Amino acid sequence: PRTRKSLAMKRDTVAKLRQLSHQLREQKLYAQLFSFARQEGVSLYMVGGAVRDLLFFQHLPTDVDLAVPERALEFAQSFARRIRGVYVLLDAAERTARVVYQKRITFDFTQFRAPTIEADLKERDFTINAMALPLDDLMTGASLRLIDPYGGEQDLEAGIIRMVASHSIRSDPLRMVRAYRFAAQFGFTVAETTEEEIGRCLPLLARVSAERVHDELLKLLGTPRATSTLRQMERIGLLYQLFPELEAVGDSSLPEYVWTELQGLEQILHHPAARCGELADRIQGYLSASPHRLPLLKLGLLLARSHLPEKKEPKAMAAWWEEVGERLRFSRADIRFVHHLLAHHPSLAPLLSSRPPERTRILYRLFKEAGDAVFGLFLWEMGRVSSRGSDQAWQHTFGVVQQSWQQLDTQIIPLLKRPRLLTGNDLQQVFALKPGPRFREILQEAEEAEVRGEIQSKAEALHWVRRRFGLAFSEEAW
Repeated sequence: PRTRKSLAMKRDTVAKLRQLSHQLREQKLYAQLFSFARQEGVSLYMVGGAVRDLLFFQHLPTDVDLAVPERALEFAQSFARRIRGVYVLLDAAERTARVVYQKRITFDFTQFRAPTIEADLKERDFTINAMALPLDDLMTGASLRLIDPYGGEQDLEAGIIRMVASHSIRSDPLRMVRAYRFAAQFGFTVAETTEEEIGRCLPLLARVSAERVHDELLKLLGTPRATSTLRQMERIGLLYQLFPELEAVGDSSLPEYVWTELQGLEQILHHPAARCGELADRIQGYLSASPHRLPLLKLGLLLARSHLPEKKEPKAMAAWWEEVGERLRFSRADIRFVHHLLAHHPSLAPLLSSRPPERTRILYRLFKEAGDAVFGLFLWEMGRVSSRGSDQAWQHTFGVVQQSWQQLDTQIIPLLKRPRLLTGNDLQQVFALKPGPRFREILQEAEEAEVRGEIQSKAEALHWVRRRFGLAFSEEAW
């Protein structure tokens, strides 16, 4: 049976390669690359993720990794000039450079790290990324062959993330996080031997630059399977290497409700149409407005629900996050977004339990303080309620969120973008008031009245202030 399966896989691979070869020959850019490589006497091998995606997804990648036996940087520079592309030196020590063509496709050229392509592949991370296709074979179609010395195709078929060699993890400890990122991305399983080696190498993660960890973490959190993958990472201790403070939560693992709520949020974020009806388009628009918004919502919820003993207060949690965000090299905008989520998430309970007139005031003040993070808080709450399975609670929460989202989009946000009906100068000139703490109180309440539709002009605003605060017009204004 194993032999029959192997033969079937080989026939299937040959068929895929024939189809790929036909597609490549029709691509002008690949034809230019092949022609230029022959002219320069350089052998090129398509490797890594490009080969993996060709076999797994069966489409031409837009990011292509190419291994070059020698003179990789010089070849990349010359090729960039030939196609009028952009040359970018990625790593002089590793002899790696990138050629970008019309912002549509990138070629990464890397010089062999060993004398042969087979030995070079041994230095890669996982078997599914340790396969190669000779560009000569693909462009001529004469002898289609997949160079796969470590069983990458078989692991790809079986859905397994397996390290290429015993030293793979130790040579680059970031591969511990990459293993689970690939597992989450493709729905694969990390091989038992690889997971055991990761467990032995956990302390080595401290050697990896924060920027590299940051990038892998965001990619992982951005997948629809992040929750189940993070649980696996927690089980072997990798999650605590990323966030050591989380170990203070419990004796052995995070509470079950943390994972239940995170799973509920993940369903809302990745499949909004399933439960959110007309709100689905607004959710999609909100998530697409920032490339990191979706993964940051998951990360923020994980931290918020973990309830670190010494940081239970929202403001303390938000301050702690600032330290974590800076350590992991998050941008100031990303740090500020999660800060608002952590600092203001308790404010949602009063909003949900309030009636419409009071709800408008709470919503207005919440948006003034938290900005567009308030929509993220809506998504947190919908995920939490959805995970508990109560239809009645869901209907109430969804109804309030839908109305609040609509009110923010159509009423509160447009109002805050236009000039105020009432200003501090008005208070000075019309009521002869001197600047002070009372200014802010009066202006805020007047703005809230405008949101509720009680005042619509400056004259109405001035009379409203006179009645509300018992003020008299100055003689000059009168």
